[in-house]
Amino acid sequence: MKLAGTEYVEHWPTKVDQNPVVSVIVLAYNNEAYIETCVRSIAEQNTNFPFEIVLGEDNSMDGTRMICKQLADKFSAKIKLILHDRRNVMRVDGIATGFYNLIYGYQSSKSKYVAICDGDDYWLDSNKLQRQVDELEQHRDVNLCVTKTATDSISGLSYPDKYPVQTRFAFENLVANWFVNTSSMMWRRSALEFPSWLFDCLSFDRLWSYLLLTTGSGILIPEYLSCYRVHEGGISNRMTDEGLKRIKKFLGYLDREEFHEFQGNGGPIEGLKKYEMNKMKLMTNPSFFKRNLLLGKSIYADRNNELRVKNLLHAAWPNLTTALLKMKR
Repeated sequence: MKLAGTEYVEHWPTKVDQNPVVSVIVLAYNNEAYIETCVRSIAEQNTNFPFEIVLGEDNSMDGTRMICKQLADKFSAKIKLILHDRRNVMRVDGIATGFYNLIYGYQSSKSKYVAICDGDDYWLDSNKLQRQVDELEQHRDVNLCVTKTATDSISGLSYPDKYPVQTRFAFENLVANWFVNTSSMMWRRSALEFPSWLFDCLSFDRLWSYLLLTTGSGILIPEYLSCYRVHEGGISNRMTDEGLKRIKKFLGYLDREEFHEFQGNGGPIEGLKKYEMNKMKLMTNPSFFKRNLLLGKSIYADRNNELRVKNLLHAAWPNLTTALLKMKR
């Protein structure tokens, strides 16, 4: 995928190893309060192999760029700092994204494995990279390795209990129970190249994870090694009109030829579509949930999805859903 506008990109001086085993792509934009924690948690990883941090700074409106320069100077043997220009920002449905930053950083690296971390997230364990590489080296049929991810919010750290018992997973398992956080991902570069259509949809992490599982399997390290930060400036998946359009567009991509093996009646994609469509109805029309719950109708793809939707609803309308569940019992 050839990028235009490369003349606007600046590369900061670096002493990074020319043959890293892992490239960690960090996307930074308006992360002044968080970027140092993020980068330090990666730069201070303990490994028996060389790795690089491809730090892409998207010309923030706050002090993020200055901090990134300071970090690149301090960790010059680890950080490859790439300074972007807002003229290169890729938009999807009118929304500015970090896709140019991501693609450029990916194409600027040549490592065997690729990890990713958003600039406001961070890693909890200094052995995260080593453990993921060990898993991918040991299991050559695995394309994607992820970890459990904690949540850092105004209430402090929490540890979501959404993960399967089994550590090995396939396409159909992840479709039935989405548990991957972007900042926990590491994948095998040789598994696939990014298709251009992947960057016409805002659900990059889900679609890319699904694609990786069309040619291999996944493995979960069942410990909380990464952390997702929840804050006002972060990306929200609230059910706005834009959010509904995003889901519909995402579902359309599941009809692509790449997912042909998993389509059809009774297939995992059919179940996922059922779940997503009903989630849209539930979040925009509470009476739909009330009517179907009281009638005892199954509006979910499976039991896991039923629990996920009920938890989602409880977070949005705790009084309503608690009362309805009591009536149902």
